[in-house]
Order: sequence, then structure tokens, then C-alpha cells
Amino acid sequence: MSTNHGKQRISLNGKSSVFHKYGKDKQKNLEGLSKIVGDHIGYITIPQMYHYNEVAGLENFIANTLRSFSNTKALIIDIRNNPGGSREVLQTFAGYIVRAKQSPWVANVAYLRTDKPMTGDEESMSSRYLYSYNSEKLSDNDRKAIDQFREGFNLQKAIDNSKFSGPFYMVLHQGKESYGQPVYILVNEESFSAASVFASAFKGLPNVKIVGETTDGSSGNSRILRLKNSNIQIRVSTMASFQRNGKTLDGNGTIPDRVIQVDEKQVLDGYDTQLTQLINIINRIQ
Repeated sequence: MSTNHGKQRISLNGKSSVFHKYGKDKQKNLEGLSKIVGDHIGYITIPQMYHYNEVAGLENFIANTLRSFSNTKALIIDIRNNPGGSREVLQTFAGYIVRAKQSPWVANVAYLRTDKPMTGDEESMSSRYLYSYNSEKLSDNDRKAIDQFREGFNLQKAIDNSKFSGPFYMVLHQGKESYGQPVYILVNEESFSAASVFASAFKGLPNVKIVGETTDGSSGNSRILRLKNSNIQIRVSTMASFQRNGKTLDGNGTIPDRVIQVDEKQVLDGYDTQLTQLINIINRIQ
């Protein structure tokens, strides 16, 4: 083990600016999002959960990066300060992270606020990879996994069947290629919406640890409405989204398996002490 690497300080470099500096230019330089850190640890940061059609080459970049990390001793996925967006990035990572013994993996259960009967899929849920139990998008093996999952799944808050749909499920699968070493997902209180779902989706897998601080948790499938009398525009949540532990994402967030808090050096001096501590932890145990 390289003790010099284990004690290195890593400077914060404003990872969100890796994308922001490009403005409307779709030819984004993605190479700055990944590197080898510590004692041969793969590191990739995702500043935002972009749709793949928004950032040319992002999907291939993630896949190629994960392949290039196949011989590393651990993988860090940094989604701190990630404001969310699409779940496409989550699906790509799932193929590498979910292992055969856990596949299919029921990652998220959600109910849609509605006063109309619903028997099938719904577009706003399908766009989030959330499908009804009998959906054509789910296989018989998926339904078996859902049945097993439901045996031990207890909602923190009861759902009023007169105001909400039946459950929609996000089910993840092992891909053709897998990452065989431990995975650490680095989060903070500004890991928002789809980024919070990302952390929640993988929490509980035996090869994954969530590290950092509790995520923001918002995942409400919000819609814009106008009040009739005042014409004031408001945005309201239309979905109750539950984690595997039965708690809602909204109001709870995803609690890390190992807490690493921001310290004074990170706040005042610009050193990424959270990442440095995580690297030191991995170097000690791997």
C-alpha cells in the first residue's frame, strides 16, 4: 500500500464547472471527470444527471471509464452537489455495479398522486424507469424479484388508495460487464433529486457503500400548476417515492453507510478533505 498516496491532500476544483464552462457548446471535454487517485483507486465525478442527448459522448465516456477501471482496487463515484436530472446515468452504472446474485434489484418504489384509476404504465413514471407490476417493460424474473422484495417491504407512511395509484417499480439489472471491486458513492446534502435516487438505488448492495452526508432526497415528480383566483404559478410534488427501507426520499434523504463530514479545511482552504478521508479509508482496508 502506498502511504504517500493515502495521505495526499486533494484540492477542490469546482467539479460542476467542468460542464458549466462550456455554455451551450455540446462538445464537452469529459476527460476531467475521471482519474486514478490514492493507491490505484478509480474516481469518477458526475456533476449533473444529464440526459444523454444533452451531452454528446457522455454515455460512452462513462462506459469506457468503467472498463478502464476494471483493474483498480475500488471505485469512487462522486455525486456531491449534483442537482439531479435524468435517471439514464443511473441505468448505465447499474449494469456495472449490480452483481448476478442481486439481479434483478428492486431499487425504488413510487406512487403517483391521482384521482383516476390507473391500471398500466404512465409516461411521467416510465421516463423515470418506474413501471407498473404488469408492465411489458418488466420480465417474469423482475416480477419474481418484486414479489420477494415486497415480503419484507414496509412503508413508513401508508398510501391512501383513493388519492394515489398502485406502486411503480424501478428494477436494476446486471449488465454484460461488471465492476468486481468495492464501490463507494460519495454524497452530500446537495445531492438532489435524481442524484439522491442514484445513492438510494444502490444502497444495500453488498459491494456498495454510501459515504459522506445525508442527501437532499427530493424526488417528487413535480408539476407546474396555476392557482385559479390569483393565477400564481406553483410547483407541486405528484409522487411519493420510497427507498428500499420504506422511507420516503422526500423529507429523509439517503443516510450514508459511513458519515464523512465537511471540515474547516474544506470550507475555508479549498481542500477536499471528504474525498481525502475516503481515499485513506479505502487504502487502509483494501
